[in-house]
Amino acid sequence: MWEDFALILKRLVGFDVLNISFSKYLVNNLNYRINYNGIYDLKTKEKLVLEKFNFTFNIGVSAYLFRFSIDFLKNMLKIEDYPGIGEVREDFIMDKNIDENLSFKFKKLLEKHNVYLWITKDFWKYALLPKNYFVCDGHRWSITLTFAGDIVFLIGDHNEHPDNYLEFAEDVKKLFGQDFLKSEKCKSTFDRYLRD
Repeated sequence: MWEDFALILKRLVGFDVLNISFSKYLVNNLNYRINYNGIYDLKTKEKLVLEKFNFTFNIGVSAYLFRFSIDFLKNMLKIEDYPGIGEVREDFIMDKNIDENLSFKFKKLLEKHNVYLWITKDFWKYALLPKNYFVCDGHRWSITLTFAGDIVFLIGDHNEHPDNYLEFAEDVKKLFGQDFLKSEKCKSTFDRYLRD
């Protein structure tokens, strides 16, 4: 019905008010089906080809910023780690070639941990628990998946994480030997949910 509504508005005002023509570049239920093993185009029924994974973590108070990304086309891993001093310096950026097999294993971890389904409430049991407190500072995180044709899928939150986030982060840590998904930083948040 959203597309029908967009067409009505377009006829009334003379332009695409809801920007429905752009919606094909963002994973949504108008154009795509989200499955545990990937994203599928509703028209062609084809699975979208994942080209890039990007994880961003930042702490607003200190302006600390960390990015971990994988370019699956180039088999390139990139780390950007800015310590929060307000400077953007080249020595905080590292590029590294990775084995194609490592890229494949990482993609399999996305499926194993249902990362594509993290936008559903089924994976946010602890985060959705009623709380009698409000956390106004802390960290923000996001995962951006970019598919062929510049189609983007975004998942993220402030302080809260999907129920199986730590398991995914631990598997990523085992795969690469480093805590690229900042599991240590989010354990205290998770522990609080488990206590409540």
